[in-house]
Amino acid sequence: MTAESRAGRDGTPRPNSVAAALMRGYVVASAGARGRILGTDGNYTGKAPSVIVDLKSAIAYLKANDTLMAGRADRIIANGTSAGGAMSLLLGASGNSMDYHAELQKTGAIMTADDSVFAVSAYAPITNLENADMAYEWQFNGIFDYQKMSVGMLDYNVKRERIKASLRTSKKFGQMN
Repeated sequence: MTAESRAGRDGTPRPNSVAAALMRGYVVASAGARGRILGTDGNYTGKAPSVIVDLKSAIAYLKANDTLMAGRADRIIANGTSAGGAMSLLLGASGNSMDYHAELQKTGAIMTADDSVFAVSAYAPITNLENADMAYEWQFNGIFDYQKMSVGMLDYNVKRERIKASLRTSKKFGQMN
């Protein structure tokens, strides 16, 4: 196992933080959480505080099952970047907070286990959402062309396709010229 993943855009290997942590003896758990997902009724299922509640539930689960797994659940470090960094900060600041008690009960979380973390490692956490739209407008003003990667499966093979697009002619936004 190496601590490098696929090559970056310039062809040089990029570090794989999960592999690097495992090579140094850390146990890595990546919990799923509800996000911006539409339910069958057309409503978002992942609106606040569901993301933080799901992560707190996962921490409580790990702590309740500490003796059944490798590592020490009393040494959980929440790690994240951008929105994940914000979630890591919230986990660190709200350990065992009664503010989430009712929501945790609704989801069936293990209520006898503690949901606090040992430490937080947050990179570029986005926490000032009131000004985020204005910041994006300022930073990307006049930039209409973009690229995205479409990833799909074809005969059990991953297919990646780079798609170039422009907001100038986007049907969603109408003609912007």
